[in-house]
Amino acid sequence: MLHIIAGILFIAIIAASGWFICFYNKVINYKTSMENNCQQISELLQKKSNLIMNLSQTVSGYRCCDYERSYRISDIDILTLTDLDEIFIIEMDRLLHESYNIAKTHPEIKLDEDFIRLQNQINELENRLDYAFRNYNNDINNYNKYLSAVPNKIAAKTLGFKQENLLKRH
Repeated sequence: MLHIIAGILFIAIIAASGWFICFYNKVINYKTSMENNCQQISELLQKKSNLIMNLSQTVSGYRCCDYERSYRISDIDILTLTDLDEIFIIEMDRLLHESYNIAKTHPEIKLDEDFIRLQNQINELENRLDYAFRNYNNDINNYNKYLSAVPNKIAAKTLGFKQENLLKRH
């Protein structure tokens, strides 16, 4: 009888260990996917900032307050993308809209080949960013759901895994 109890206990330990290993690996896979998507978003935002800077320089010749514009650009350069800084995103969007507003008041800008090319590249990049944000937030939702299920919730709490927040797209 003791052998049967020991055998059942051994099987239970092996099963629990197997489940734990599967749980841990799945959480790590989710985290890795989220990190990769976050890196992709960061790279796309950096490309967007470069394009916006180029667009801003293209329209700056039509603006009387170049000093103010260059001051704002230097402020933006100081900000980092390591945490997908909301201030950076908002400031870049403000600069983009400002450049488009200048183009509205100077119709000749809209005929400039560089302006048209940059505008098309920014639009394409916006679509890629939307897709990347959706992927990232999908991963977050799946990760959070996985951690919320029982018994995963207990293991997650024990190992210090916490739910993540979704990224907002401005």
